[in-house]
Amino acid sequence: MMTIKESLLGVLLLNAAGTFAANDALSVANIEVPQGGSVELAIALNNETANLSGWQCDLGFSSDGLSLTLNAGGKPEATLSERFNTTGHSISSRMLSNGSYRFVVTSNDGEAIPGSSGVLFSVTLEADASLEVGKTYEGTLYGIEFYTNDETPQTILMNDVTFTVTIGEPDDGRIKFDENAAKLPTYTAGDKANVRMTRTIKANQWSTIVLPFTLTKTKAETVFGSDVQLAEFSGFEVEYENDEDVTPDGITINFTTYTMTARKGMTGGKPFLIKTTQDIASFEADDCTLVGEVADVEKADEYETPGTFTGTFVKTVVPADALFISGEKFYYSTGKTNIKAFRGWFQLGAVLDKETDFGVKMAVFIDDEATDIKELDGLRNSNDLNDFGEATYNLAGQRVGDGYKGIVVTKGRKIIK
Repeated sequence: MMTIKESLLGVLLLNAAGTFAANDALSVANIEVPQGGSVELAIALNNETANLSGWQCDLGFSSDGLSLTLNAGGKPEATLSERFNTTGHSISSRMLSNGSYRFVVTSNDGEAIPGSSGVLFSVTLEADASLEVGKTYEGTLYGIEFYTNDETPQTILMNDVTFTVTIGEPDDGRIKFDENAAKLPTYTAGDKANVRMTRTIKANQWSTIVLPFTLTKTKAETVFGSDVQLAEFSGFEVEYENDEDVTPDGITINFTTYTMTARKGMTGGKPFLIKTTQDIASFEADDCTLVGEVADVEKADEYETPGTFTGTFVKTVVPADALFISGEKFYYSTGKTNIKAFRGWFQLGAVLDKETDFGVKMAVFIDDEATDIKELDGLRNSNDLNDFGEATYNLAGQRVGDGYKGIVVTKGRKIIK
Protein backbone atom coordinates (compact mmCIF):
# COMPACT_ATOMS: atom_id res chain seq x y z
CA MET A 1 0.00 0.00 0.00
CA MET A 2 1.37 3.39 -0.91
CA THR A 3 0.04 6.85 -0.13
CA ILE A 4 -0.24 9.35 -2.97
CA LYS A 5 0.44 12.97 -2.08
CA GLU A 6 -2.30 15.25 -3.27
CA SER A 7 0.33 17.77 -4.40
CA LEU A 8 1.52 15.30 -7.04
CA LEU A 9 -1.79 14.82 -8.80
CA GLY A 10 -4.95 16.49 -7.55
CA VAL A 11 -7.30 14.16 -9.41
CA LEU A 12 -5.92 11.04 -7.68
CA LEU A 13 -7.60 9.61 -4.64
CA LEU A 14 -5.68 9.77 -1.37
CA ASN A 15 -4.49 6.35 -0.15
CA ALA A 16 -5.09 4.73 -3.53
CA ALA A 17 -3.85 1.15 -3.85
CA GLY A 18 -0.30 0.76 -5.25
CA THR A 19 0.37 -1.92 -7.87
CA PHE A 20 3.76 -3.16 -9.05
CA ALA A 21 4.55 -3.43 -12.76
CA ALA A 22 7.62 -5.54 -13.55
CA ASN A 23 8.15 -4.09 -17.02
CA ASP A 24 10.39 -1.75 -18.92
CA ALA A 25 7.88 1.06 -19.39
CA LEU A 26 10.56 3.65 -18.67
CA SER A 27 13.86 3.48 -20.54
CA VAL A 28 17.13 5.34 -21.07
CA ALA A 29 19.53 4.43 -23.87
CA ASN A 30 23.20 3.77 -23.10
CA ILE A 31 25.07 6.96 -23.83
CA GLU A 32 28.54 8.43 -24.36
CA VAL A 33 29.46 11.83 -22.99
CA PRO A 34 32.67 13.66 -23.96
CA GLN A 35 35.27 14.07 -21.23
CA GLY A 36 34.72 17.55 -19.81
CA GLY A 37 31.65 17.98 -22.03
CA SER A 38 27.92 17.42 -22.01
CA VAL A 39 25.20 15.58 -23.89
CA GLU A 40 21.41 15.41 -23.86
CA LEU A 41 20.00 12.49 -21.88
CA ALA A 42 16.44 11.48 -22.84
CA ILE A 43 14.03 9.51 -20.63
CA ALA A 44 11.47 7.63 -22.73
CA LEU A 45 8.18 5.86 -22.08
CA ASN A 46 7.18 2.57 -23.67
CA ASN A 47 3.50 2.17 -22.87
CA GLU A 48 0.71 0.52 -24.82
CA THR A 49 -2.01 -0.08 -22.24
CA ALA A 50 -2.05 2.06 -19.09
CA ASN A 51 -3.89 5.38 -19.12
CA LEU A 52 -1.21 7.53 -17.44
CA SER A 53 -1.36 11.16 -16.41
CA GLY A 54 1.72 11.84 -14.26
CA TRP A 55 4.82 10.30 -12.75
CA GLN A 56 7.79 10.69 -10.42
CA CYS A 57 11.31 9.23 -10.58
CA ASP A 58 14.79 9.71 -9.16
CA LEU A 59 18.00 9.67 -11.21
CA GLY A 60 21.46 8.86 -9.84
CA PHE A 61 24.95 8.02 -11.13
CA SER A 62 27.75 5.78 -9.85
CA SER A 63 30.32 8.59 -10.13
CA ASP A 64 30.39 12.05 -8.57
CA GLY A 65 32.04 13.18 -11.79
CA LEU A 66 28.71 12.83 -13.60
CA SER A 67 26.14 15.53 -12.95
CA LEU A 68 23.20 17.34 -14.49
CA THR A 69 23.22 20.95 -15.63
CA LEU A 70 21.54 23.17 -13.04
CA ASN A 71 19.50 26.29 -13.65
CA ALA A 72 19.96 29.64 -11.92
CA GLY A 73 17.96 28.36 -8.98
CA GLY A 74 20.26 25.41 -8.43
CA LYS A 75 17.77 22.86 -9.73
CA PRO A 76 18.42 20.41 -12.58
CA GLU A 77 17.20 21.70 -15.91
CA ALA A 78 14.55 19.38 -17.33
CA THR A 79 12.53 19.83 -20.50
CA LEU A 80 9.27 18.05 -21.25
CA SER A 81 8.84 16.55 -24.71
CA GLU A 82 7.14 18.76 -27.30
CA ARG A 83 4.09 16.51 -27.25
CA PHE A 84 3.20 18.09 -23.90
CA ASN A 85 2.99 21.59 -25.37
CA THR A 86 -0.81 21.51 -25.60
CA THR A 87 -1.51 19.63 -22.35
CA GLY A 88 -1.68 20.83 -18.81
CA HIS A 89 1.45 18.96 -17.73
CA SER A 90 4.38 20.57 -15.93
CA ILE A 91 7.68 19.24 -14.59
CA SER A 92 9.51 20.12 -11.40
CA SER A 93 12.92 18.95 -10.23
CA ARG A 94 15.30 19.16 -7.31
CA MET A 95 18.53 17.69 -5.95
CA LEU A 96 18.33 15.13 -3.17
CA SER A 97 20.66 14.95 -0.17
CA ASN A 98 22.28 11.79 -1.57
CA GLY A 99 23.35 13.59 -4.75
CA SER A 100 20.57 12.17 -6.92
CA TYR A 101 17.91 14.16 -8.76
CA ARG A 102 14.12 13.93 -8.44
CA PHE A 103 11.67 14.72 -11.20
CA VAL A 104 7.90 15.07 -10.79
CA VAL A 105 5.47 15.56 -13.66
CA THR A 106 1.86 16.47 -12.91
CA SER A 107 -1.27 17.12 -14.92
CA ASN A 108 -3.25 20.06 -13.64
CA ASP A 109 -6.46 18.87 -15.23
CA GLY A 110 -5.89 15.12 -15.14
CA GLU A 111 -5.28 14.81 -18.87
CA ALA A 112 -3.48 11.65 -19.95
CA ILE A 113 0.05 11.59 -21.37
CA PRO A 114 -0.30 12.18 -25.13
CA GLY A 115 0.75 9.21 -27.22
CA SER A 116 1.54 5.76 -25.90
CA SER A 117 5.31 5.84 -26.32
CA GLY A 118 8.17 8.28 -26.87
CA VAL A 119 10.43 10.69 -25.01
CA LEU A 120 8.96 12.08 -21.80
CA PHE A 121 11.61 14.59 -20.82
CA SER A 122 15.31 15.31 -21.27
CA VAL A 123 18.14 16.64 -19.13
CA THR A 124 21.72 17.69 -19.86
CA LEU A 125 24.38 15.28 -18.55
CA GLU A 126 27.87 16.63 -17.84
CA ALA A 127 31.13 14.69 -17.41
CA ASP A 128 33.94 16.15 -15.33
CA ALA A 129 37.28 16.61 -17.11
CA SER A 130 38.93 14.37 -14.51
CA LEU A 131 37.01 11.27 -15.65
CA GLU A 132 39.05 8.78 -17.66
CA VAL A 133 38.29 8.40 -21.35
CA GLY A 134 36.83 4.95 -22.03
CA LYS A 135 35.65 4.40 -18.46
CA THR A 136 32.04 3.28 -18.09
CA TYR A 137 29.72 4.22 -15.25
CA GLU A 138 26.15 3.30 -14.35
CA GLY A 139 23.09 5.50 -14.26
CA THR A 140 19.91 4.42 -12.48
CA LEU A 141 16.30 5.54 -12.54
CA TYR A 142 14.65 4.41 -9.33
CA GLY A 143 11.64 5.19 -7.15
CA ILE A 144 9.58 5.18 -10.35
CA GLU A 145 5.87 5.90 -9.79
CA PHE A 146 3.25 6.43 -12.48
CA TYR A 147 -0.27 7.64 -11.86
CA THR A 148 -3.38 6.77 -13.85
CA ASN A 149 -6.40 8.95 -14.54
CA ASP A 150 -8.77 6.01 -14.63
CA GLU A 151 -12.11 6.17 -12.89
CA THR A 152 -10.31 4.71 -9.90
CA PRO A 153 -6.85 6.32 -10.02
CA GLN A 154 -3.90 4.14 -9.08
CA THR A 155 -0.20 4.43 -8.39
CA ILE A 156 1.93 2.06 -10.52
CA LEU A 157 5.36 1.22 -9.13
CA MET A 158 8.05 0.12 -11.54
CA ASN A 159 11.40 -1.63 -11.49
CA ASP A 160 14.62 0.35 -11.41
CA VAL A 161 16.05 1.13 -14.84
CA THR A 162 19.82 1.06 -15.37
CA PHE A 163 21.92 2.31 -18.27
CA THR A 164 25.60 2.92 -18.97
CA VAL A 165 27.44 6.19 -19.39
CA THR A 166 30.78 5.92 -21.23
CA ILE A 167 33.32 8.72 -21.14
CA GLY A 168 34.27 9.66 -24.69
CA GLU A 169 37.08 11.69 -26.13
CA PRO A 170 36.87 15.40 -25.37
CA ASP A 171 34.84 17.27 -27.94
CA ASP A 172 37.56 19.83 -28.53
CA GLY A 173 37.86 19.78 -32.29
CA ARG A 174 40.94 17.54 -32.37
CA ILE A 175 41.25 14.90 -35.08
CA LYS A 176 41.22 11.56 -33.29
CA PHE A 177 43.43 8.68 -34.44
CA ASP A 178 42.88 5.29 -32.80
CA GLU A 179 45.17 2.25 -33.15
CA ASN A 180 42.11 -0.02 -32.96
CA ALA A 181 40.19 1.71 -35.74
CA ALA A 182 39.70 0.11 -39.14
CA LYS A 183 38.99 3.49 -40.75
CA LEU A 184 40.74 6.83 -40.62
CA PRO A 185 38.89 9.99 -39.58
CA THR A 186 38.09 12.40 -42.39
CA TYR A 187 40.85 14.94 -43.06
CA THR A 188 42.79 16.53 -45.89
CA ALA A 189 46.47 15.70 -46.33
CA GLY A 190 48.63 18.79 -46.11
CA ASP A 191 46.31 20.59 -43.70
CA LYS A 192 47.42 21.43 -40.20
CA ALA A 193 45.36 20.28 -37.24
CA ASN A 194 45.40 19.52 -33.54
CA VAL A 195 45.44 15.76 -33.08
CA ARG A 196 44.83 13.14 -30.44
CA MET A 197 46.29 9.67 -30.90
CA THR A 198 45.82 6.35 -29.15
CA ARG A 199 49.02 4.36 -29.72
CA THR A 200 50.46 2.04 -27.06
CA ILE A 201 54.23 1.71 -26.82
CA LYS A 202 56.00 -0.41 -24.23
CA ALA A 203 58.97 1.28 -22.61
CA ASN A 204 62.55 0.15 -23.28
CA GLN A 205 61.64 -1.98 -26.29
CA TRP A 206 62.16 -1.29 -29.95
CA SER A 207 58.84 -1.04 -31.78
CA THR A 208 57.74 -0.01 -35.26
CA ILE A 209 55.78 3.20 -35.72
CA VAL A 210 54.38 5.28 -38.58
CA LEU A 211 52.36 8.44 -37.90
CA PRO A 212 49.69 10.10 -40.09
CA PHE A 213 51.16 13.52 -39.28
CA THR A 214 54.57 15.12 -38.89
CA LEU A 215 55.90 16.06 -35.46
CA THR A 216 58.55 18.73 -35.02
CA LYS A 217 61.55 17.81 -32.89
CA THR A 218 60.10 19.70 -29.93
CA LYS A 219 56.69 18.08 -30.25
CA ALA A 220 58.12 14.57 -30.70
CA GLU A 221 60.25 14.96 -27.58
CA THR A 222 57.28 16.35 -25.66
CA VAL A 223 55.16 13.36 -26.69
CA PHE A 224 57.71 10.54 -26.43
CA GLY A 225 60.28 12.01 -24.04
CA SER A 226 63.46 13.97 -24.62
CA ASP A 227 65.41 10.69 -24.69
CA VAL A 228 63.30 9.05 -27.40
CA GLN A 229 65.33 7.02 -29.93
CA LEU A 230 64.39 6.76 -33.61
CA ALA A 231 65.98 4.73 -36.38
CA GLU A 232 65.33 4.56 -40.13
CA PHE A 233 65.61 1.57 -42.47
CA SER A 234 68.89 1.64 -44.40
CA GLY A 235 69.07 -1.81 -45.99
CA PHE A 236 69.40 -5.53 -45.34
CA GLU A 237 71.86 -8.35 -45.85
CA VAL A 238 71.17 -11.99 -46.62
CA GLU A 239 73.47 -14.85 -45.70
CA TYR A 240 73.46 -18.16 -47.57
CA GLU A 241 75.23 -21.34 -46.60
CA ASN A 242 76.74 -21.60 -50.12
CA ASP A 243 76.41 -20.04 -53.54
CA GLU A 244 73.94 -22.68 -54.70
CA ASP A 245 71.56 -22.35 -51.77
CA VAL A 246 68.32 -20.41 -52.38
CA THR A 247 67.15 -20.61 -48.77
CA PRO A 248 68.70 -17.90 -46.60
CA ASP A 249 70.59 -18.92 -43.50
CA GLY A 250 70.35 -15.51 -41.92
CA ILE A 251 68.97 -12.02 -42.53
CA THR A 252 70.28 -8.81 -41.02
CA ILE A 253 68.11 -5.70 -41.23
CA ASN A 254 70.08 -2.49 -40.92
CA PHE A 255 68.98 0.84 -39.50
CA THR A 256 70.69 4.13 -38.83
CA THR A 257 69.89 6.57 -36.05
CA TYR A 258 67.42 9.21 -37.12
CA THR A 259 68.48 12.50 -35.59
CA MET A 260 65.81 15.18 -35.39
CA THR A 261 66.76 18.83 -35.76
CA ALA A 262 64.96 22.13 -35.63
CA ARG A 263 64.28 21.77 -39.35
CA LYS A 264 63.77 18.01 -39.50
CA GLY A 265 61.28 16.39 -37.15
CA MET A 266 59.56 13.01 -37.10
CA THR A 267 58.28 12.72 -40.67
CA GLY A 268 54.66 11.68 -41.07
CA GLY A 269 54.01 8.62 -43.23
CA LYS A 270 57.55 7.33 -42.77
CA PRO A 271 57.99 4.08 -40.82
CA PHE A 272 60.57 4.13 -38.01
CA LEU A 273 61.87 2.02 -35.21
CA ILE A 274 61.19 3.76 -31.92
CA LYS A 275 62.25 3.21 -28.31
CA THR A 276 61.00 5.22 -25.35
CA THR A 277 61.87 5.08 -21.66
CA GLN A 278 58.24 5.41 -20.64
CA ASP A 279 55.09 3.52 -21.51
CA ILE A 280 52.91 5.43 -23.95
CA ALA A 281 49.14 4.98 -24.18
CA SER A 282 47.96 8.14 -25.94
CA PHE A 283 49.09 11.66 -26.66
CA GLU A 284 48.05 15.02 -28.08
CA ALA A 285 49.89 17.42 -30.36
CA ASP A 286 48.92 20.78 -31.86
CA ASP A 287 49.35 22.30 -35.29
CA CYS A 288 50.58 19.11 -36.99
CA THR A 289 50.82 18.70 -40.76
CA LEU A 290 48.60 15.78 -41.79
CA VAL A 291 49.76 12.99 -44.12
CA GLY A 292 47.43 10.87 -46.23
CA GLU A 293 49.37 7.65 -46.80
CA VAL A 294 52.38 5.59 -45.77
CA ALA A 295 55.54 6.11 -47.82
CA ASP A 296 57.25 2.75 -48.30
CA VAL A 297 61.01 2.73 -47.68
CA GLU A 298 62.54 0.49 -50.34
CA LYS A 299 66.05 -1.00 -50.33
CA ALA A 300 67.84 -3.88 -52.07
CA ASP A 301 70.54 -6.26 -50.89
CA GLU A 302 73.79 -7.05 -52.72
CA TYR A 303 71.98 -9.60 -54.88
CA GLU A 304 69.46 -6.91 -55.97
CA THR A 305 66.77 -8.63 -53.90
CA PRO A 306 64.10 -6.03 -53.07
CA GLY A 307 63.11 -5.19 -49.52
CA THR A 308 60.48 -2.81 -48.15
CA PHE A 309 59.73 -1.34 -44.74
CA THR A 310 56.11 -0.20 -44.75
CA GLY A 311 53.16 0.15 -42.40
CA THR A 312 49.53 1.09 -41.86
CA PHE A 313 47.39 3.94 -40.55
CA VAL A 314 44.48 1.57 -39.77
CA LYS A 315 44.04 -1.81 -38.13
CA THR A 316 44.60 -4.34 -40.89
CA VAL A 317 45.91 -7.80 -41.80
CA VAL A 318 49.67 -8.22 -42.17
CA PRO A 319 50.34 -9.51 -45.69
CA ALA A 320 51.42 -13.10 -46.06
CA ASP A 321 55.20 -13.59 -46.14
CA ALA A 322 55.82 -10.32 -44.27
CA LEU A 323 57.97 -10.09 -41.16
CA PHE A 324 56.89 -8.01 -38.20
CA ILE A 325 58.24 -7.25 -34.76
CA SER A 326 56.39 -7.92 -31.53
CA GLY A 327 58.03 -7.85 -28.13
CA GLU A 328 61.44 -7.41 -29.82
CA LYS A 329 61.03 -10.69 -31.71
CA PHE A 330 60.35 -11.29 -35.38
CA TYR A 331 57.26 -13.14 -36.54
CA TYR A 332 56.42 -14.52 -39.96
CA SER A 333 52.91 -13.68 -41.15
CA THR A 334 50.73 -16.26 -42.82
CA GLY A 335 48.27 -13.57 -43.87
CA LYS A 336 45.87 -14.05 -40.96
CA THR A 337 47.28 -11.70 -38.37
CA ASN A 338 45.54 -8.43 -37.49
CA ILE A 339 47.99 -5.68 -36.71
CA LYS A 340 46.96 -2.47 -34.97
CA ALA A 341 47.30 0.88 -36.68
CA PHE A 342 50.45 3.01 -36.78
CA ARG A 343 52.82 0.04 -36.94
CA GLY A 344 55.05 -1.36 -39.65
CA TRP A 345 56.33 -4.58 -41.19
CA PHE A 346 59.01 -5.81 -43.59
CA GLN A 347 58.57 -7.48 -46.95
CA LEU A 348 61.87 -9.00 -47.99
CA GLY A 349 62.25 -11.01 -51.16
CA ALA A 350 64.90 -13.08 -49.38
CA VAL A 351 62.23 -14.80 -47.27
CA LEU A 352 60.99 -17.33 -49.78
CA ASP A 353 59.02 -20.04 -48.07
CA LYS A 354 57.42 -20.07 -44.64
CA GLU A 355 58.05 -23.79 -44.24
CA THR A 356 61.75 -23.94 -45.13
CA ASP A 357 62.60 -20.49 -43.77
CA PHE A 358 61.18 -21.14 -40.32
CA GLY A 359 64.65 -21.32 -38.79
CA VAL A 360 66.18 -18.29 -40.48
CA LYS A 361 68.35 -16.31 -38.07
CA MET A 362 67.27 -12.71 -37.82
CA ALA A 363 69.17 -9.69 -36.54
CA VAL A 364 68.61 -5.95 -36.45
CA PHE A 365 71.56 -3.57 -36.36
CA ILE A 366 71.40 0.16 -35.67
CA ASP A 367 74.54 2.05 -36.63
CA ASP A 368 76.31 -1.33 -37.01
CA GLU A 369 75.48 -2.30 -33.43
CA ALA A 370 73.27 -5.29 -32.67
CA THR A 371 69.94 -4.73 -30.95
CA ASP A 372 67.87 -7.15 -28.87
CA ILE A 373 65.67 -7.84 -31.91
CA LYS A 374 67.26 -11.06 -33.04
CA GLU A 375 65.13 -14.11 -33.62
CA LEU A 376 62.41 -15.27 -35.94
CA ASP A 377 59.88 -16.58 -33.44
CA GLY A 378 57.84 -18.69 -35.80
CA LEU A 379 54.56 -18.26 -37.64
CA ARG A 380 51.90 -15.95 -36.29
CA ASN A 381 48.20 -16.62 -37.00
CA SER A 382 46.62 -14.84 -34.05
CA ASN A 383 43.59 -12.64 -34.64
CA ASP A 384 45.13 -9.68 -32.87
CA LEU A 385 48.73 -8.59 -32.60
CA ASN A 386 49.99 -6.52 -29.71
CA ASP A 387 53.52 -5.44 -28.93
CA PHE A 388 54.25 -8.25 -26.50
CA GLY A 389 54.99 -11.45 -28.38
CA GLU A 390 55.51 -14.73 -26.51
CA ALA A 391 57.42 -17.82 -27.63
CA THR A 392 55.78 -21.25 -27.59
CA TYR A 393 57.67 -24.50 -26.84
CA ASN A 394 56.86 -28.21 -26.88
CA LEU A 395 57.63 -30.41 -23.88
CA ALA A 396 61.08 -31.17 -25.33
CA GLY A 397 61.96 -27.48 -25.05
CA GLN A 398 61.86 -26.86 -28.79
CA ARG A 399 60.25 -23.68 -30.10
CA VAL A 400 57.17 -24.45 -32.20
CA GLY A 401 54.85 -22.43 -34.42
CA ASP A 402 51.12 -21.75 -34.15
CA GLY A 403 50.34 -24.79 -36.30
CA TYR A 404 51.86 -27.23 -33.78
CA LYS A 405 49.40 -29.68 -32.20
CA GLY A 406 49.87 -31.13 -28.73
CA ILE A 407 50.91 -29.91 -25.28
CA VAL A 408 52.90 -26.68 -25.40
CA VAL A 409 54.34 -24.25 -22.89
CA THR A 410 53.63 -20.54 -23.43
CA LYS A 411 53.76 -17.63 -21.01
CA GLY A 412 54.84 -20.10 -18.34
CA ARG A 413 51.69 -22.24 -18.71
CA LYS A 414 50.99 -25.63 -20.26
CA ILE A 415 48.14 -25.72 -22.74
CA ILE A 416 46.80 -28.24 -25.26
CA LYS A 417 46.64 -27.09 -28.88
